[in-house]
Amino acid sequence: MSKIVASTSHDAYVDAPESEYDGETLTAYDPNDPESIQLARQAIMKHFGLKSIPPLCNEPEPGFFEQLWNALWRW
Repeated sequence: MSKIVASTSHDAYVDAPESEYDGETLTAYDPNDPESIQLARQAIMKHFGLKSIPPLCNEPEPGFFEQLWNALWRW
């Protein structure tokens, strides 16, 4: 399975061909491997100093009780 690369970019590079890309690669992950997704989430949150991020590609949306637990944990 091919990996997905999560990287930073500037607005100027959004439409640039990949050969001209000048962003910073944060992590690469396998969208079908839960451990790989979790490590990617941690790398992204650490880089940007975030406590949570939206689901990544192929990552299941959190259920009601997981959302409730996360909300209580942040409170």
